[in-house]
Amino acid sequence: MYSSPDVYFSEVSEEALPVLKGELQHHASGCYTAVMDIKRGNRLAECSLITAESFGILAKLLGVKQKLPDMKKSWETVLFNQFHDILGGCAIRSAYECAALYELGGCIAEGNRVTNEAIQAIAWNIDTLKGLPEVGGKYEFRLWHQQDRGTPVIVFNPHSFDAVFPVRFHADVEEALEDGGKKVPVQRVRAEMINEDEKYETIAVVSVPALGWKLFWLFEKAEEVQDKKEGMVSGYVLENQWTKVELEKESGAIRYFLNKESGDVLISDATSERVVDEEKCDTWAHKVFCFYDYIGSFRKPVIEVVEDGEVRAVVEVRLSYGSSSMIKSYIMYRDMPGVFIEYKGIWLEKHKMLKICFPTTMDHGRLIASIPYGCMERPEDGRDYPMQKWVALYKDGKGLGIASKSRSAYDAEDGEIRITALRSPLYADHYGDRDRYCEFTEQGEYKFMLYLDAAEEESVMLKRTAELLSQPPVTVMGGYHAGALPGEGSMIKIDHPSVMAGAIKKAEDSDDIILRCYSLSGRSLKTEIMLGDVKFEAEFAPQQIKTFRIGKEEVKEVNLLEI
Repeated sequence: MYSSPDVYFSEVSEEALPVLKGELQHHASGCYTAVMDIKRGNRLAECSLITAESFGILAKLLGVKQKLPDMKKSWETVLFNQFHDILGGCAIRSAYECAALYELGGCIAEGNRVTNEAIQAIAWNIDTLKGLPEVGGKYEFRLWHQQDRGTPVIVFNPHSFDAVFPVRFHADVEEALEDGGKKVPVQRVRAEMINEDEKYETIAVVSVPALGWKLFWLFEKAEEVQDKKEGMVSGYVLENQWTKVELEKESGAIRYFLNKESGDVLISDATSERVVDEEKCDTWAHKVFCFYDYIGSFRKPVIEVVEDGEVRAVVEVRLSYGSSSMIKSYIMYRDMPGVFIEYKGIWLEKHKMLKICFPTTMDHGRLIASIPYGCMERPEDGRDYPMQKWVALYKDGKGLGIASKSRSAYDAEDGEIRITALRSPLYADHYGDRDRYCEFTEQGEYKFMLYLDAAEEESVMLKRTAELLSQPPVTVMGGYHAGALPGEGSMIKIDHPSVMAGAIKKAEDSDDIILRCYSLSGRSLKTEIMLGDVKFEAEFAPQQIKTFRIGKEEVKEVNLLEI
């Protein structure tokens, strides 16, 4: 029997159909974490294209780049590789060599290319001469300073909110100034290179306005030596004005996490990295939703303070389990709340899973996890669930949140949040014939980062930092030239902090601008939105997504298809 979609939906609409609320299916939970490289590649590709579109619009609004980027082919490639057996991690190994290396890698490269074109066009229109004459002269190859004017560097923010986040300046300098002359604390850190004259670069925590830029000036030598600030590490304690973290000497784990602003203790028992036996699981983990068969944890800690400077402190913990090793670095910034935890090492376990466990003081609280363009409440039932960029547990006005750049699943029970970090089942194993020719996933080097911070349900700090982990600010080393643009600028403003822009891009059928916003608040709200010279008001229901088409004559609210 043949029909048409119109006939089908007209007949179905006459029936009393049930209304379903919430997630439709919880199935094959191993797919949330199988082959983490493909999840990471998908996230990087999405963020690269979104960043490229945003900066393309920024350049258009500034009048320095008229042709808007068309990312349709790249988006089609990303979407094709979100087919469930590819993104789900259940395909054969050669499929991932194609998908991750060539297809998603090509999309990332295209996004980065478009981003570079846009921000270079903007950078060349920023006035860095300040009315002074152009001069020549010798300079160190990574610093283009002339006559002690300093080296201009522009930092760009692709987000719809002001960004406060660490950036690296790829040069070894003693001083950095904002364009207005305000000093920015800097710290010398190890670079990737190993040649003696290229071994170090500089890190700083900077503030950059929403969908905008800020000019900084770098100097090889500081005019005057600054008094050193008190260190952030004392014994096994890391502490700044917002957060106090105490490590356990015997394990190198966090045993105490204090939100100093509220006085709330959020962790009062040791965190851990537990290894789970999942030999009875196939790649999909069919019919297995809880992973409780703990068989050990990373042990034998060697703890060392490797940095404690003006910008950040880093405590490094070396651990091992079986044939695997791990370097866990706790990174605390002086001008940011919370603590980053960077994991890197070698994973050689087979039919094993790695769970990173955070026992909180919020037993039987409300667990909220991010989903695309929003967040939702889920039960603390010990099952693995997918997560986008963050998960948080709240109780009695306090909460602990965990953000991730690339890890994609968690479980929670009895106040403990457990991030599923690594899995090593066989490739494409649907309870097949396991012989010596089978290959295991996730073997070898790994690296990822988590961010741990206090959280409140209507707070946006955790959510913004999660976005910045995936889409960090972009830095351009500038040159000396006149230009029509000032040293700092912004092209978007959204008054309500709970409303964020998920996409700022060209419309598919015209040069209109599409602005897609979403509310993370559980309450109805009204906000004023400004993009370039266009200003309008919008009302959002709880957790609502809205899409606006901004043309020359009007702002029109449209559906997700932009119609």
